[in-house]
Amino acid sequence: MLRRQSYRFELRPDGAQVRLSRRSSGARRYVFNRALALQKERRAKGEKHLSYAGLCKSLTAWKADPAGGDLAWPWPGVSVRM
Repeated sequence: MLRRQSYRFELRPDGAQVRLSRRSSGARRYVFNRALALQKERRAKGEKHLSYAGLCKSLTAWKADPAGGDLAWPWPGVSVRM
């Protein structure tokens, strides 16, 4: 007999973790929306859509752009553990 069990848990992030999570979500949303706009623009012009590699190249350019906001990683004061 198969027994299925679930667990309930709750995350309680501190203020810094909440800010980092919001910042990360905002950066992801920004990149997604900018890539979508780029693909729509290319489609309107009758060009082929960019491949994954092409979008990665665009992302690298967006990271170097000072108007790109918080796309440069790592963010100041954030340590990354692998």
